[in-house]
Amino acid sequence: MGAVFKYKEGAHNVYKADLAAFQSCVAGANVEPLTSGNDVIDLKTPGKKWYFCGVNNHCEQGMKVAVNVLQAKEGSSAASGISTLNSAFVAMLVAAFVMFLIIIV
Repeated sequence: MGAVFKYKEGAHNVYKADLAAFQSCVAGANVEPLTSGNDVIDLKTPGKKWYFCGVNNHCEQGMKVAVNVLQAKEGSSAASGISTLNSAFVAMLVAAFVMFLIIIV
């Protein structure tokens, strides 16, 4: 399963961040943003994931999202490692991020 970030190319970007970068809205050294306007990020590994827009002060205005990917249950494939509830939550967060992007554009 993956997260999809859709936005107007050139108006926004998506940085994958650690917690400190997420909280400060400052990308780490040598971290390149995704800029296609249709970015797909793989969510197969468990753990917390943080993403934010690095354009202008978008992140400081709340254009960021945190995702918690759960460990796959025994006998399930890696692709189903996010529970049904969390899949909906991830979709909601991504949708909210996209809606925020649409409002800003």
